[in-house]
Amino acid sequence: MPAEQYEQLVQAVRRYRIQAVVFTALMFAIFVPLIIIVDVRLGFTGLIVFFAWAYLVRPRQRRKVAEKIRANSRWELTPE
Repeated sequence: MPAEQYEQLVQAVRRYRIQAVVFTALMFAIFVPLIIIVDVRLGFTGLIVFFAWAYLVRPRQRRKVAEKIRANSRWELTPE
């Protein structure tokens, strides 16, 4: 496997992990002030949005990354 293909796979996995951290941080940045300033019940809305993302969007992202890894991780080994 050439180095540039390996680097693309590493970047895809890194992007997948970073997306989770960024989305979680964004949810906290939006909903914590709303919960404090407006109403505690908005916390339930935040939980619904978070779980919808975790159970609907995240598995699709995981499948795409897994397919990319499976498609590009073919080893061509030759005996010495």
